Amino acid sequence: IVMTAVNSNHYAIKHASKRLQDDKEIALKAVEYGQLLKYVSKRLKNDKEVVLKAIGNNSEAIRFVGNKLKNDKNFMLEAVKFNSYILEYISKKFKNDKDIIKEAFKDNSSSFKYASEELKNDKNFIIALAKLNGNILEILNDKMKNEKEIVLEAIKSTSYALNFAPNKFKDDREFILSAVKENGDILYHVSDKFKEDKDIVLEAIKQNGRAYQYASDRLQGNRKIILEARSE
Repeated sequence: IVMTAVNSNHYAIKHASKRLQDDKEIALKAVEYGQLLKYVSKRLKNDKEVVLKAIGNNSEAIRFVGNKLKNDKNFMLEAVKFNSYILEYISKKFKNDKDIIKEAFKDNSSSFKYASEELKNDKNFIIALAKLNGNILEILNDKMKNEKEIVLEAIKSTSYALNFAPNKFKDDREFILSAVKENGDILYHVSDKFKEDKDIVLEAIKQNGRAYQYASDRLQGNRKIILEARSE
């Protein structure tokens, strides 16, 4: 009867007996609405299958996970793969855990905003993440956003990230020149004056022939530029 009730109204588990709240089959159905993990038994709040299904449906369900799993790093590593948004609700110690933050970041770069202040100021760690997804640049604090090495790694992996870089880098010819040598697609995002810069355009095309289309109209008609693009 209860299973039928849960099938038609998941919230029925809230009023079920303790015995039925400890029924795994009923719990798995109920946590299709993740927040209803709150009403399953203590035992099932420490059941990986039940918990992973709950947080897969609602990140806030992590708040109701049993202490055994809540303090288990291996479980948390698995959990962030299911739903990286749980970072907002996990304990401080795991927000300061590089493995967990990195795993969540792989799924969703914006999840880095929930990392600890210590990790938000860890240059080497941020460089490692920037190599995975340069869009991290958008959510970095000003101090890290002004680190040349971080910006360069970010735009090497994700050309669009140049849009999040401080103007001092976007206006720096030598910086842009070194950047397009690593990722020619950056030429698409640079200012018009650099799309008119023959040296920058040539280096971009050498790295990626596709960059030819991002050069200024004038340079697209330049014989040397055309030959370089064709050779690529």
